[in-house]
Amino acid sequence: MQKSVPGRASLPTRSLLKMLLFMKLAIFIILFTALKVRATGANGQTVSLDARQTEIRKILNAIERNGNYRFLYNYELKALKNKVDFSVTNLPVAAALDRLFAGSGLTYKLLGSNLIAVISVREEENREVRITGKITGTGNQLLGGVSVQEKGTSNGTTTDNNGVFSLTVANDAVLVISYIGYETQEVAVNSRSVVDVT
Repeated sequence: MQKSVPGRASLPTRSLLKMLLFMKLAIFIILFTALKVRATGANGQTVSLDARQTEIRKILNAIERNGNYRFLYNYELKALKNKVDFSVTNLPVAAALDRLFAGSGLTYKLLGSNLIAVISVREEENREVRITGKITGTGNQLLGGVSVQEKGTSNGTTTDNNGVFSLTVANDAVLVISYIGYETQEVAVNSRSVVDVT
């Protein structure tokens, strides 16, 4: 009776081992490169562009095509149709946009996920904010029924029994605070969301 001995075919050959090693190395290099690209992302993005008498909107489209940022804007903004000369080389996106929008009446806000909102400067200045606050008198006495009005408008409210009020006003509004027996005060909002007055 003969013993069966496994043949050479069941053992991996030297060329098969080399191929597996090569595949592992290739996968490692691909993953390393992909992770490195993801880590740098759009935060390290620079802009190189040379445009003559081109609409701002078209320049934004060119920046989008060549990078990772996406722009959000109202197509009705007239300033987007202004034709400008724009030439930059390896300039960070924020600096490039500062240069592009200089004197145009436009500004921008960096949002999450590499989104950039383009808005008019006037729109940003006239933006409304929701404010809350507490009105107190002498000795930190809570004052209910105090009139809080946005200066120059009919927009206003009164404080509740705990001296608390809330109101939506323009970003650069001035509040007129008045109460019987107290001197009227004017308080600038200055983009604050909480305005407490004593």
